Amino acid sequence: MNFDCKSLKTKKFVADMHTHTDSSPDCSCDIDDLCKAQINKGTSVFAITDHFNMDAKDSGEDIDAPIVSSFKKATEAAEKYKDKIEILRGIEVGEGIWYKDVAEKMIGRFDFDVVIGSVHTVITEEIKGPYSMFDFSTLSSEELERFVVKYFDDLLNTANQCDYDILAHLNCPERYVNGKYKIGYDFMKHEEIIREILKTVIRRDKALELNTSNNSFCKGFFMPDAKILSIYHDLGGSLLTIGSDAHFAENACIAFDQAEEILHSLGFSTLCCFRKRKAFLYNF
Repeated sequence: MNFDCKSLKTKKFVADMHTHTDSSPDCSCDIDDLCKAQINKGTSVFAITDHFNMDAKDSGEDIDAPIVSSFKKATEAAEKYKDKIEILRGIEVGEGIWYKDVAEKMIGRFDFDVVIGSVHTVITEEIKGPYSMFDFSTLSSEELERFVVKYFDDLLNTANQCDYDILAHLNCPERYVNGKYKIGYDFMKHEEIIREILKTVIRRDKALELNTSNNSFCKGFFMPDAKILSIYHDLGGSLLTIGSDAHFAENACIAFDQAEEILHSLGFSTLCCFRKRKAFLYNF
């Protein structure tokens, strides 16, 4: 195992391992506002994990510059607020399977504390960009099925092939398919490949993320949900992080108490945070 089973001794240790600042293309949050919000909420440590998306590589944009900026600002913030909170420097790599060499070059360029792997864009005949921007109400049942199959296939390939520490928001498309568009699609029809993804995370000693971001608009909607988390537990999965995926300062650590209640009910007793890409366990 490539992690240190060490419980961190504090009164109440809270780690938010997934947040964004205005160095991410979909976020306008000032880093100081995010830091102050985390401090006010009593967070012990949080990671700034701005987006590095491979789907933008051929757009003509300089996809490196935002990460260079993010790492610099996170380093400065870590020093500025060191007496109040621990700030980790991270990156969220989207679509890492598309250009593995580009992703790995960026990961190796800086001394990141944590690398998140995720899938935000799935290319099908109908969908050509980030699925967060797509109107799923326009799809037929067959087209939706094709998208979901492709999403889980891409996520399994990401889990198998990419360099990451945390696999993020496993059932993320459900946020849009069922959350925004109220389609009522049963994602557990794909339990077999979901199990393969979870087994891969376990086999590679990676962490699974419990993402709480949906609670900013739909209380009780977690990614993944309790059923998938229960499968992860039954398969022997133990490495878990909680991430707010905050794009606004006020969403820092959103619904963490509820998330912890779910995890306790399923038999989990530890979470982890990452420093220098090494996992540290703590009781919650």
